[in-house]
Amino acid sequence: MACHEERAAYVVDVVLPGFDATTKLEPGDRIVAIDGEPLHAPVVPALVTEVNARAGSPVTLVVERSGHDQTIVVRPQQDRTNDGKTSWVLGIRPRVTP
Repeated sequence: MACHEERAAYVVDVVLPGFDATTKLEPGDRIVAIDGEPLHAPVVPALVTEVNARAGSPVTLVVERSGHDQTIVVRPQQDRTNDGKTSWVLGIRPRVTP
């Protein structure tokens, strides 16, 4: 059973079609770590920065789902942002919960 202290966290709000995450992550998953390092919200760029730092290499996420931790490996894909730049993305829209 997960035993994470209560703090702001990234929660998967939407899983986008066509990405590796589509079959691996679910709305409501609480992302608590990436590649073994705790991921602290509410700084949304932290998730983006961590994924981009791996330049497309698979990332190992620890997510809390239904009160239990699960380790899930997701391969990011390059995507174009609204300003025309490219970025590595997981294919999710997270929200920050208090």
